[in-house]
Amino acid sequence: MGYADWYQSTTVTDGGSFKPTPEELEEARKSATDARCVQLFGPVLAILGTVLWAYGDLAANAVMKHLRYRDLAPMHSFGERKAT
Repeated sequence: MGYADWYQSTTVTDGGSFKPTPEELEEARKSATDARCVQLFGPVLAILGTVLWAYGDLAANAVMKHLRYRDLAPMHSFGERKAT
């Protein structure tokens, strides 16, 4: 069962003949919007978080090395001062 099937199964309760109230229609609209946001932003945030976790330290070290090379950073590394 995929995500779309699961979402459809949560919106259909018993197939009754009552018309939905305006509150129920608004709740259904909000649920559908939330489901679309999860489908769009969830994978993007997961991939971005993985990339930052994997390569963030390398990028920070490269930036600090570049700044030290240009004598713009007074720090030896994060939080430590150079000995003078």
